[in-house]
Amino acid sequence: MEGITNMRITRSCYKALVIVLLGSAACAGVHPMRPQAPGGRNVLTEAELSSVGPISALEALRLHRPHLLIGRAPGHHRPRVYIDGMEYSLSGLAQLPAAHVVEIRYITALEATPLLGRSRGGGALLVSTRGWRAAIRGM
Repeated sequence: MEGITNMRITRSCYKALVIVLLGSAACAGVHPMRPQAPGGRNVLTEAELSSVGPISALEALRLHRPHLLIGRAPGHHRPRVYIDGMEYSLSGLAQLPAAHVVEIRYITALEATPLLGRSRGGGALLVSTRGWRAAIRGM
């Protein structure tokens, strides 16, 4: 009799574990109707940028990843913008043609602080370009 009781408890625990795992997998999964972005939620890739036409990097971000421009930390600090390692304001992205951008990557405040040396409450947007400053100097 004791073996049957233990077996029932084991089966009940197993069923509960399966339900919990399936439920958490369903919550953490990708929405079936929403296509996943090629570079991920926090990365805007060159392939996506090349499809937008002649617009600025800021307009491309608003079009493809508007959530990256919204402040995330308490006090709603917006992310800092770094284009090829130099700090700019968001207006720097407005002046940067999307065609010159290789990648725009958002990093959290925890990732940004050791990398950039100061506290970045809203995180940072790291923008990699194809010689944008050289193209501006040549104009």
